[in-house]
Formats: sequence, C-alpha cells, structure tokens
Amino acid sequence: APTEEAVKIRRELAKTNPTFLNDLARALNNLGKFLSELGRRQEALAPTEEAVKIRRELAKTNPTFLGDLAMALKNLGVSYSELGRRQEALAPTEEAVKIYRVLVKTNPAFLGNLAKSLNNLGISYSELGRRQEALAPTEEALKTYRELAKTNPAYLGDLAGSHNNLGKCYSELGRPQEALVVLEEALKIYRELVKTNPAFFGDLANVLNNLGHHQLVLDQPEKARIAFAEALAIIRPLAASNPAFQDDLQKTLYNLQKLNNFKKLN
Repeated sequence: APTEEAVKIRRELAKTNPTFLNDLARALNNLGKFLSELGRRQEALAPTEEAVKIRRELAKTNPTFLGDLAMALKNLGVSYSELGRRQEALAPTEEAVKIYRVLVKTNPAFLGNLAKSLNNLGISYSELGRRQEALAPTEEALKTYRELAKTNPAYLGDLAGSHNNLGKCYSELGRPQEALVVLEEALKIYRELVKTNPAFFGDLANVLNNLGHHQLVLDQPEKARIAFAEALAIIRPLAASNPAFQDDLQKTLYNLQKLNNFKKLN
C-alpha cells in the first residue's frame, strides 16, 4: 500500500517537474519487487517495464543514470524469467551486463552489480538450453565475488551461491567431478555462514542436496546418504514452520528414495 501510494504521488509530481522522474522509476521498481515477492508476478511486470522506460530516457541525456538503468534492466530480466518468458529475459540481462562492464571501469563500486548480472546471464543461457554459453559469465561472476569477498565478508553468501550456480553449469555440461569440487566449496562457505546467520540454512540444505546428487552420479552412495540425511535434518523443521520450504522437503525425500533405489540396483 505505501509503495503504491508513493508511485501515485511521484507520478503526479513528475507531470510538472521532471526531476521527480527517477524517484518515480525507483518507486516503480520497488512496487514490481513487492508484487513479485507476493507471487503476483504478472502484475509486477508493468511497473518494472515502466521503470526501464523512464530510466532509459533519463540516461540518454545524463550518463549518471546508467547505473539505475542497468539495475532496472536486471530486474526486468528477472521478471520475464519468473513468468517463464525466458527468451525475452535474455536481452535486458545482456544489456545490464554490458552497462555494468562500462561502469566498473571507472567505479569499482559496481562490481557487485556486475557479478549479480553475470550470474543472471548464466542462468538465462542455461534456461534457454545454451549451456556452453552459460559457463563463461557464471565463472566470471564467481571470480568477481571471490575478489569482493576477500575484503568484504558481506559477499560470502553471493560467493557461495555463485559456486552453486557454477556447479549446476558443470553438471549440465556432463562434468560431474568439477561440479562436485565447486559444490564442496559452497558447502564450506554456507557452514560458516549459518553459524552466525540462520537465514542461510535453506541454502545449506540445497547445496547438500546438490552435492549428494553428484556423489551418487560418481558412485559414492555412502557420501550421498550422509549429505541427503543432513539436508533432511535441516529442511524438515524449516518446512514445519514455513510452507515455502515444502518443495525443498519433497526434493530431499525424493533424493533419499533415489538413493534407496540406487542401492537396490547395486
């Protein structure tokens, strides 16, 4: 409600005073984000597209708005992806990466945004079945987050997530051993993060599930059993208090069943 009201007020102000246009775009971006988080993804698209349109016009005459344009494009790519419009998600994601590459040349503060957009680009390529193309931006995102995390621990969660994404890329390319290595690194980071931040427990369980899957592929059933069992011990209480984790619980139970079937066959 307050975000919708902010959009309404700023829209009126911008009609007679263009200096409020970027504030309007920011409010529209926020509205799109909130609608998406509420599962109202189709409704989230219009304000997100409008934010891009406004910031594109602003950036034409004022390069200081390029960072805001890149952010809006990144959000638009995510919106399209969430709606299953994967081909449409690619263009704004590629454009966001292109803009951030230019910006980081003179301002390293944009490196985190570049890494995030590279991760998104890798995911877009993967969703389109362009798996080989997904590898380069995903590896670059990991490299960038690694450098950022050396001096800023706030990036450790992003670094772990980037390891997880790279593991998926390797897996899709039929390189399970390399996937295992980066997933083990993600696991190590998440174990440290959950010591001080319980919000990472879901991510920890997800990596354990992915790790167990690859251990099973590499004929390491006992290691897979340990990973799946730990994932279940984490996910079961999370799902009991938060329905959002039900899918993760089902995935973990499915993995355990897959392990049992593997043992029977062998």
